[in-house]
Amino acid sequence: MHDVMIKKRRGGFLLIEVSVATIITVWLFLPIDVLAQNDTIQWVRDFEKENRVMFYVGSFSRDIQIETPKNQENEKSVRFSPNSFVFVGANLQFKKLFLYLEAAVPNTHKVNADETDVKGYAIFLSHFKENWGFTAFAGYNRGLLMGISNGPLYVDRNDIRRFTLGFHHYKIFNSKRFSYISANSGANQQIRSAGSAMLLTTPSFHRLQSNNSLLPEGSGNFHFTGSGEPLRSLQLISIQIKPGYIYNFVWGKGRYFFSPSVYAGIGGDYHRLQQKENQIQGFNLNAGYRIKSIAGINNNRYYITAEWLMESSRSFLYGSQLKNTYQEISMNFGVRF
Repeated sequence: MHDVMIKKRRGGFLLIEVSVATIITVWLFLPIDVLAQNDTIQWVRDFEKENRVMFYVGSFSRDIQIETPKNQENEKSVRFSPNSFVFVGANLQFKKLFLYLEAAVPNTHKVNADETDVKGYAIFLSHFKENWGFTAFAGYNRGLLMGISNGPLYVDRNDIRRFTLGFHHYKIFNSKRFSYISANSGANQQIRSAGSAMLLTTPSFHRLQSNNSLLPEGSGNFHFTGSGEPLRSLQLISIQIKPGYIYNFVWGKGRYFFSPSVYAGIGGDYHRLQQKENQIQGFNLNAGYRIKSIAGINNNRYYITAEWLMESSRSFLYGSQLKNTYQEISMNFGVRF
């Protein structure tokens, strides 16, 4: 009887062993077949017409703000901004190369154009492959509007010059099922909803300079080193790394879509402050985020979208914070050819 029980136990063990082996076999080999079938599913398709011209109109706001610590009694933040806030533009897509040109709409200025000579210019150049891409940018402002805490809303500062140069590099981790250029610019069509983890790296160069002083009289004691000396130039060579995620929700086999994305991260600056008598240089930390949402229609003939973008970067410089915030809303219409 004892032997029989042992045999039954052995038999039971044998059945369990066979079951485990079967499970392992199914787990090892069947998913490969399932994945192989999934790989045959078309997630993204190209349009027959590769080129496109797009026109857009929108509004933007940019604030370059120098803030003192919040616990300081005599807080005197200083903010700079361009004069225009409504723009029109055109985007030419040739193959996967994108060229943007835009201009301010007349009579949509914060300060009447007849009363100031403040002007701004910008250019962007983009190129994307399946798993990476970049957008290069350059901007120049001849003069800025200035506002101070508890002071006038805008003061004309024609003596200030602002120059920025850099690029965003995008690393796309799920390029087999997700198309960034579909979600961002409609260059092809995402047929099934999909998303991807992203890594956004931004090296850049920024300079604010004036022959007089960037800071208004009497505020030098509240910013940066607090020396009170006139600040002639503020220059940053920066890099910022922002992990993020983007998802493209599609309906009607890609005809309609909604694509939100968010990035956030940190980095560092090499700064140089040129005062009237002294030059101060060193390294500091920065942090920033980027949020973007696009919704619209994307098909063989045309592309219509509404777009919202919010981007902010903050550099921690001695006793102050330099905050650069950009927000944009636009409507876009593109025709393929």
